[in-house]
Amino acid sequence: MIPSPVCTRGASDKILDFWTKAQEDGWGFRWALSRRVSGEFVGTAGFNSLGLSSEYAYHLRPEYWHAGLMSEASTAAFAWLADTGFSTEIEAVIAPDNANSIAFAERWGFQRTDDASGEVIRYRQTI
Repeated sequence: MIPSPVCTRGASDKILDFWTKAQEDGWGFRWALSRRVSGEFVGTAGFNSLGLSSEYAYHLRPEYWHAGLMSEASTAAFAWLADTGFSTEIEAVIAPDNANSIAFAERWGFQRTDDASGEVIRYRQTI
C-alpha cells in the first residue's frame, strides 16, 4: 500500500475542513471515491474551482488505475456540473509528464490549450 501524504488526523481534518468550506462557499467541490462492495477509499474527484470555467481535479490510488473507476466518477461529476448550469467549460491542469492523465483527458474530449503556466499544461472542454 502506498503511504498517504497525510500522516495525522489533524492534517486530514484540515483538508476535509478546507473542502467542506469550499462547498459551503460555492467555489469548489470534491467527492471521495470508494469501492462499492468494500467501501475502501480509492481517490477523489471534483472541482478545484467552480464558475464559467470550472477546474476538474482527480486523484486515484495507483493500484486502481485502468479499472474504469475514474471514468465512472467523471461521468457523475460532469453530469453534476452540467446540471448546475453555471459552467460553460471544464478545465484540467496536468503535468506534461503525466501521460496517463493526458490520455484520460483527451479521451474525455479535453483539448490542449496554448495556456501553459509553470510546470503544467491546461486542457479544456466545452460543456
